[in-house]
Amino acid sequence: MQEVKNDKKQESLSNQDIVSGGKNDEMPIMGQDDDKNEESLSIESQEKPKIYLVELMFIFPILIVADIIDVFSLTGIGAVLSWAMDLVATGVTTLWLFWKGRRVEWNLAGNAVEFIPVVDVLPIRTTTFIILMILDSKRGKRIMNKVSEVNKKISSVKK
Repeated sequence: MQEVKNDKKQESLSNQDIVSGGKNDEMPIMGQDDDKNEESLSIESQEKPKIYLVELMFIFPILIVADIIDVFSLTGIGAVLSWAMDLVATGVTTLWLFWKGRRVEWNLAGNAVEFIPVVDVLPIRTTTFIILMILDSKRGKRIMNKVSEVNKKISSVKK
C-alpha cells in the first residue's frame, strides 16, 4: 500500500516537471527575500540607456557653437546671430530630447535663460544639458534614488 502511494506521488511530481519544463520552482526559505531579485532585475532593465555617446557627439557641437556665438552677442550684429543660433540650439535639443522620450522642461528653462541679453554669455544651456545627461545615466539614477530616500527620512523625522 505504501509503495503504491509513493509511486503515485512520484508520477504526479514527474508530470508536474514535464508540464513546467523541468524547472523546480521552490518557495523562498523564510528570511530570504525573493522580491529583491525581481526588483533588481526590473531596475536593471529600466536602467538601459536610451541616449548613446554617438548621439551626444552630434548635439554637443551645436551647443558649444551656440555658446561661442553668445560671446559675440555683446556687439550689435552678434546679438542677431546669437538669437538665431539660440533658436536653432533650443529647437534641436528640445526636439531631440522629446524624440528620445525625455522630459524637456529643464532643457527649455535653460534655453529660455539664454535669450536674456547679458546672461547669455554664460554657458547655461550646455550646463543644463550636461546635468540632464548625468541624471539620465545609471549612476545619476542611483544617486537620485538615494537622495529621494534621504528626503523621505528627513520628512518623516520632521513630522
